[in-house]
Amino acid sequence: YRLSSRALYAAFFYDAAVGVGTDPGDTEPDNYRYAWIRLTRWRIDAVGVSPARWTLIEVRPFAGSAAIGSLLGYLDAWRQDPPDGRPVGPLLVTNAMTPQALRYATSSRVPVALVEPVPATL
Repeated sequence: YRLSSRALYAAFFYDAAVGVGTDPGDTEPDNYRYAWIRLTRWRIDAVGVSPARWTLIEVRPFAGSAAIGSLLGYLDAWRQDPPDGRPVGPLLVTNAMTPQALRYATSSRVPVALVEPVPATL
């Protein structure tokens, strides 16, 4: 998908953290606290950046309701602490979906990009 969408985005960020992580407490050294907080935040597969908007991208083979729910959660967390005033939207990238999951994505206003699976290499 990244190669086919180069014209849409100026850059991509991968494994972007959103939301509030869990603080293990001040009994831990600062570097451990920071790492634990980062690891317990939600992580977005990719964020597409354009001058006009942010796009939160979830990549999931055979995507279902869990992928859509993840994106909706990421959107909520992003909107609570946005990096700037540009609008943000979701995008689900998958190779297959059931009709029911596609209806759920549509009714939740989550665009879906259906892509061909990449052949496995040995």
